[in-house]
Amino acid sequence: MKSSGINAALYSIGILLGIGLCIAGILLEFPFWVLIFAPIAIITLFTILGDDAYKRASFAENGRISNLIYKAGRMKKGKGDPSALEKKMLAACEGSPEAWKGYRALGEMYIALGERSKARELLVKADKVLPDNSSPADRSRLWNTQGAIALASGRGEEAMEYCLKAAVIDPVYYRGAGLMYEFGWSLKPDFQKAKELYQRAVDAGSDTALANLYELKWRISTGEGREMWQGYADYMYGCHCGRTQVAGLSSLRESARKGYAPAQFELGTMYQHNQCGEDAPTRRREAFKWLRASADQGFLPALHNLGILVQQAVIDPDRGDIYKPRIKGTLLYDEETVRYCASEGHNLILRAARAGYPPSCKL
Repeated sequence: MKSSGINAALYSIGILLGIGLCIAGILLEFPFWVLIFAPIAIITLFTILGDDAYKRASFAENGRISNLIYKAGRMKKGKGDPSALEKKMLAACEGSPEAWKGYRALGEMYIALGERSKARELLVKADKVLPDNSSPADRSRLWNTQGAIALASGRGEEAMEYCLKAAVIDPVYYRGAGLMYEFGWSLKPDFQKAKELYQRAVDAGSDTALANLYELKWRISTGEGREMWQGYADYMYGCHCGRTQVAGLSSLRESARKGYAPAQFELGTMYQHNQCGEDAPTRRREAFKWLRASADQGFLPALHNLGILVQQAVIDPDRGDIYKPRIKGTLLYDEETVRYCASEGHNLILRAARAGYPPSCKL
């Protein structure tokens, strides 16, 4: 690390000055206590200065890596020059203990951009320099990402191996294995195994896996054909393989328009969580539209999310209208509107709870 050189240089200067002071003291016949304590004081002072310089330089280097990681995340959308960013990141990572974060960010960026070979190379590099004392979450995320590359490259067994390695540390990653078995990505479909793996992820606290579990149950119970759910599956495949959610939006929207309730729920939830880049009124209307379409078919996760959306006092459940806030010093909603929406939203969540949807039962 570059900052370690600063520390060593200042420490060396302190020693040389201490030795020089000793020699000068002997030649000039300084008092004995000066010959003992003055060099110690000089060396101690430069050691403190060296440590301080090391920390400052280290902070600056790590801060630079963090800034580049942020830029790599934004570049997943294909805006900017990835090769220029890669050059800066590799220079910043040279000798840094945080290098693995930079390599991982570059790898994830290249996955989103579709350059899998380059992504794999960088993630292997990140795995090699990952510190032994790194957190389990960091290690499992790295393995899961490597599995995503393997899946996108058609290496199903390798993808499953990485996925299960990550899941041993963090069981929420069993969701990825469940998706592979449900849709038969590079292996034979097995609904029972998919259910079991989804449930493991749900037991570990994954709400996303819970939605996947309900989607699988929905598909089995309704018997809907491939033309209905294929767009949903394509969207899930892209997300699992590292693409941005927006990149697969057209596939998801196609499935939602055909009436596949889980796809309608997924699309509505994306609008609800502001993941589609629309203005606030548009995303609220779209969220209500798709969540209501899904809930009307009896898809419980959609009913639950619709209740939460209505409780936010921005939707008329009967008409889908957006309530405009009135100004009273700050933007406030009409008191009557707030009470009405709170009641209607509660009733929707209560319906989901009575049907046995776990998150609704907790509210």
